[in-house]
Amino acid sequence: MTFGNRLKNARKAKKLTQEEVANKLGIDDTTISKYENDKSEPDNETLRKLADLYGKSPSWLLTGKESSNSSLNKNTFIINEIVERYDVDLSIPGSKEKLEKLIQLVLLDQNDKNNQ
Repeated sequence: MTFGNRLKNARKAKKLTQEEVANKLGIDDTTISKYENDKSEPDNETLRKLADLYGKSPSWLLTGKESSNSSLNKNTFIINEIVERYDVDLSIPGSKEKLEKLIQLVLLDQNDKNNQ
């Protein structure tokens, strides 16, 4: 199964149209069509948004497999996004560990809100 097939199946499982997904992400619906037909690939931010919208991990969307430690990969993905987007310097001793703890706190808070 291709990346595009996984995207299409995940969208249909959520009973969303391409237009609805495009509107939620603020992009053109032809872009969603291109992703689903393997004509184009989303950037990291859009991939993350698609994964969140579909309730899947970016890893699953890309490969069709969950990693053996998906929370670790999710943290790594989030850290990489923060470093890239906000030019965070991880060479400062302890900075990565602090960032990981912050992510865990946010994810725990998010899980608590989802379970209420």
